[in-house]
Amino acid sequence: MIAFCQLSVVYIPYMARTCELCGRGSLKSMSRSHSHIGTIKKQKVNLQSLLVNGKRRQACTNCIRTATKRLKATVKQQKATK
Repeated sequence: MIAFCQLSVVYIPYMARTCELCGRGSLKSMSRSHSHIGTIKKQKVNLQSLLVNGKRRQACTNCIRTATKRLKATVKQQKATK
């Protein structure tokens, strides 16, 4: 989406159903009937809203899970060095 300003063109990103951390988005797939007729459907990403550095972000559950694992690993490592 492009917004026109008096002096120049300013680019405003379009908010889609994508993860703001990894960029993962929706996929196309086929739903198959008994006669094997394909109906196109959209598989959406499981997005959850969370606070990252004081800002609300849309992140997929995979990123949230990975971030939690990394955080636990660093805490465990810091405890081991003490």
